[in-house]
Amino acid sequence: MSVEKLSASFAPFGFSIPLPAVGHVFSGFEYLGMILVTAIPFGIYDLVEALDSRHALIDPPFERWPGESAGTR
Repeated sequence: MSVEKLSASFAPFGFSIPLPAVGHVFSGFEYLGMILVTAIPFGIYDLVEALDSRHALIDPPFERWPGESAGTR
């Protein structure tokens, strides 16, 4: 490996200051309606399931063996 080839391999590398791409950031808002069409029903479903889970924790339907009292579990 020669020093000339090594320095030539690093010649394409450089440093540049990143430029803000504000147009690219805000261009994604055109797809917001498509995302909300699916996000809102899933959010409602998750809310209903969370409320259902909370209801199950408050009043659990324990199955008891015959002759078992309620305070043993």
